[in-house]
Amino acid sequence: MSPRSRKLRDKFEWPEVVGKHGSAAEEVIRSENEELYTETIEPGIAIRPDFQVKRVRILLDEEGRVKETPRIG
Repeated sequence: MSPRSRKLRDKFEWPEVVGKHGSAAEEVIRSENEELYTETIEPGIAIRPDFQVKRVRILLDEEGRVKETPRIG
């Protein structure tokens, strides 16, 4: 594994996608670690307080843009 790919696999949050459209954020996250899956959460949707090591939740605002830093969990 190259140092760059190792660094990307060790990444657990994506502050650089805040403000981007949800689908663009999904593409960035999946391109950096294909083992993860994303869960897009629209405003008003309830979130279960469980932790999944391969999940990244993407919380959207009313315009469909990322409103908080997506993190693994």
